[in-house]
Amino acid sequence: LIVITNAQRSADAGSWGVVRCARQEAPLVQLSCVEGTPTVHGVKLHVIDANENEFQVSPGWFYPRLNRVPVTALPAQSAGLHGLLSQIHRRDRMKNALCAASSSHLIVGGTRGLGLLTARWLAQIGASGLILASRDGLAPSAELASMGLQSANPCTAVCDAANEKDVVALQSRAVAVHGWWHTAGTVADRLLGLHDHESLRAVYAPKYVGALHL
Repeated sequence: LIVITNAQRSADAGSWGVVRCARQEAPLVQLSCVEGTPTVHGVKLHVIDANENEFQVSPGWFYPRLNRVPVTALPAQSAGLHGLLSQIHRRDRMKNALCAASSSHLIVGGTRGLGLLTARWLAQIGASGLILASRDGLAPSAELASMGLQSANPCTAVCDAANEKDVVALQSRAVAVHGWWHTAGTVADRLLGLHDHESLRAVYAPKYVGALHL
């Protein structure tokens, strides 16, 4: 089975992950992904005959490999104290950009899991406002209180990222936000053979469809 994807088509984003999972579950079956517009001859030569799993056609054939990189001396400005100070300066500039005095952030999927961790981090580095959105709009009260003590002024909102009307309503409320964070997701751990259309849709909807709406 060869899955051909297009980097310009966002709907293909999850295909490689699905095929990689299938490859782990069915190691005796050749399952390959090719990104681009390959010819039939190219697929036979580079994928089937070579027994390769992943390729990119652009316009030549490229496959993932780890290569040794020769060790060279670092430029003087990259090493030592000067390099360390430069890294700290870049990090501080990023923090300042993220958390200016008037910065507010909207985190879709922000009431639990990765979204809650993101909100906690933003509060710690100085965000002045946080909107935590999720399907139920419920966040742990202790977390909200902790963020409030850090002057993050957190609030919650009800929004299903897979529902376009919910996203439009949320966007009208969050017109002055400095950053949008898409952390919504659903976990459905099981073998691919045990999935059906509905279970796959439940996983894809908040992540992929939600990204399109946002």
